[in-house]
Amino acid sequence: MNSALQCLVHCEELTEYFLSQVYKTELNETNPLGMKGQLARSYFYLIAALFNPGFQKPAFPPTEFRKVLGRFAPNFAGYTQQDSQEFLAFLLDGLHEDLNRVRNKPYVEREELIGVTPSEEQLRELGEKSWRGHTLRNDSVIVDLCQGLYKSTVVCPVCEVVSVTFDPFMDLSVPLPIKQMYSHLLRREADEGGNILALCLYLGRGIWLGWRSSYRKVRPLRI
Repeated sequence: MNSALQCLVHCEELTEYFLSQVYKTELNETNPLGMKGQLARSYFYLIAALFNPGFQKPAFPPTEFRKVLGRFAPNFAGYTQQDSQEFLAFLLDGLHEDLNRVRNKPYVEREELIGVTPSEEQLRELGEKSWRGHTLRNDSVIVDLCQGLYKSTVVCPVCEVVSVTFDPFMDLSVPLPIKQMYSHLLRREADEGGNILALCLYLGRGIWLGWRSSYRKVRPLRI
């Protein structure tokens, strides 16, 4: 919870939206998908306390916010470790529904291109139509700041028909870059009898990884 709240609190536009109390004019308490505005109000109280100039303590416990959140998501009510991304996704979705400017959501058909590979102009038009259709049902400060569309392309392996759609997203899971930067340059230290005392492996950027052994036969170096 702490890491997700730290990220969200430092989203300047969203924090200013709550501190200026604009959220009160957009609070949607009748949305059946929302939380009757309780989550948005609780988040405002949290933001107001964090940015209160009269609050002099080095840390602020979000106890009341956690209680409100726990009423709608019991898995986040306790003190057990939870996935930060899941917590952030739930919080953003809850704030979005509590602040959704659309009171009556119309039925919107999903836009799709089927056939051969579309041109750039066709993709642009499809993206614009898909976004308009999305905002007919979803329109909030969370949509303004945190949502977008990604393109999904499916090609039939038999008839090679191409299907292209644009789907909304609020968070993306991306892999951490894994790049091993090391060289096989070894430096050996030995005593007068030729016994190896230490091996050093050069990892790059001036970093040497050393490993010492008191045995004549050096054990494998594990990285």
